[in-house]
Amino acid sequence: MRRTRALLNGRTRFCQRSDFEVGGGILGSRIKHDCEILPRVVTNLSLNFADMENVAIIKKVIQTHIQLYKVALKWLSKAKEVDDLMQQTWEAMQDLKDKICALLDSENDGLRTYAVKYVEMLVLVNTARSADSEIPKNLRDDISLEKIPKDHIFLKAEKLEGEGNNAFQLLLGFMAHPAISSVNLMACMGSLTAISRQRPHFMYQVMQGFESLHANLPPTLAKSQVSSVRKTLKMQLLILLKHPASIDCHAQMTTLLTDLGATNSEVMKALPKFLEPIVKRKRDEDSDEKKIKRVKGLEEKIIDDLGGETPAPAKQPEKKPKVVEKSVIELTTEDLIPRLTVANVADLVLLSMVTLPDLMPAQFQATYTPIAAAGTEAQIHHVARLLGTQLVHAGYGVGQTQPAVVRLLNEASLLRLDSQRVTNLKQVQELIIKKDANLLDNFLDEMLSFQHDKSLEVKKTVINFIEEACIMVGKAILVPKLSHKDSEIPKNLRDDISLEKILKDASSS
Repeated sequence: MRRTRALLNGRTRFCQRSDFEVGGGILGSRIKHDCEILPRVVTNLSLNFADMENVAIIKKVIQTHIQLYKVALKWLSKAKEVDDLMQQTWEAMQDLKDKICALLDSENDGLRTYAVKYVEMLVLVNTARSADSEIPKNLRDDISLEKIPKDHIFLKAEKLEGEGNNAFQLLLGFMAHPAISSVNLMACMGSLTAISRQRPHFMYQVMQGFESLHANLPPTLAKSQVSSVRKTLKMQLLILLKHPASIDCHAQMTTLLTDLGATNSEVMKALPKFLEPIVKRKRDEDSDEKKIKRVKGLEEKIIDDLGGETPAPAKQPEKKPKVVEKSVIELTTEDLIPRLTVANVADLVLLSMVTLPDLMPAQFQATYTPIAAAGTEAQIHHVARLLGTQLVHAGYGVGQTQPAVVRLLNEASLLRLDSQRVTNLKQVQELIIKKDANLLDNFLDEMLSFQHDKSLEVKKTVINFIEEACIMVGKAILVPKLSHKDSEIPKNLRDDISLEKILKDASSS
């Protein structure tokens, strides 16, 4: 044992030099057998990560940290007591984790791909497996959330699960970035597919992300890259279609696959394995129901023969429907479906023809596939979803404006710099005046509360907002814009706010 530890110490010192590209991989595989040397290894990883100019070393650090993060989590989960050294090691691991996640914004394409695989690991480790999880053989012994004791003295399951969910949202946001490269995009799609197979509760969100991607491919992709991305998306969807948990997304998947050029035979090949457990489950349920009815019939017959009364059936507890919070895309889609009438669609087509170019773009010609089920209910829902996705990305989704206004107003009340408060209030004005005038009644008082601000610029912004609101409504919504000397103001309105009073307060300050 001493000889092994001495050898590991030598490898640790070896990893401090520029030869980490070789030594890091050896150490990462050996550290699983001796976690006591982990604190020193984590320190050396942080030192090597500081050399951002050497891309090869940074990649090796990420690969090594993927292994060590799981080892460290398993090491802490089994510990009955957590000392200061363990806490410091975990904090160093968390610090390095944040730095690696930040590489999703790196200028180096290769580092971004490695960061995607690292974030995939974070999602899988910090979330729990389920009965439908399809775990690869080489990952079955890995640590995951359900293996960590709920009453652990140091590791908190809720905090870890929150980190896993945040990492998942980080991947979804990265895939939706308008300037993402084709290599990063295909790597991200592969990671999200792997997550969906191993954590089926993410399946629906991944499907939404794929639909959004299909409707909004990055404009920076070349013709050949668009073709490769579409082929990859089609392949990932066929993989997900085979998963038993994808039954809720079956209609969306088949419609999207048809748009991507998948044939009926390709879709049917993916369906048997997908339908097999469902058919089996249905048969088991039917057989159980038949058995229950048979036994119940025998009981009633025996009671009748004995001259007794059939007991009243026990009341079954009512199942409460599961409340699912709908996303902005879903709300926008539901709002669009009844609007997609024949007349409206015809108008949209005619209006869009005015903006068509003289020649068909090569990219459109390469990616266009005929619509197989045009006019059907499923296709209408699919078109509404594509339109809803584009509207949400443009900032015009249903229910999207109000949360943004609330956030901006809350931030404005806390910001110290006058310029920052003015910026937030101008954004609120833009959202209310130009995007959703119905919010004016809801947030008018909140905007007027900033008239008591010490900053003259903030007061001027409020005045400008009121003027724009008056123009939008087409009449004085408060009191006349500037009270004339001959204005007859009722007694019950004399104390109300007016632009004249705001200007007077602003000039006096």
